Amino acid sequence: MYYIIIQKISVKSHPWLSRIASLTFGIYLSHFIFTFVCYDMYDIAALPYILRILLAAVTTFAISMCLTWLMSKTRTLSRILAVL
Repeated sequence: MYYIIIQKISVKSHPWLSRIASLTFGIYLSHFIFTFVCYDMYDIAALPYILRILLAAVTTFAISMCLTWLMSKTRTLSRILAVL
């Protein structure tokens, strides 16, 4: 039932969304490195837990996306990644 509902949803294609989608595998592979670092970074501040988790998630995503984007723009790394 949920599959049919989700299948009926149409999402407009945007260039920025396509660029992020092309980086998702690299983001997936690198996000684990930054997850605990970001969570510990926001643990110092006296913030509510939900805010810490949201800030850590957004920061982790941004750092992982930037790292993956930089790796895709480097000629040598992009050749290596294309082989993998």
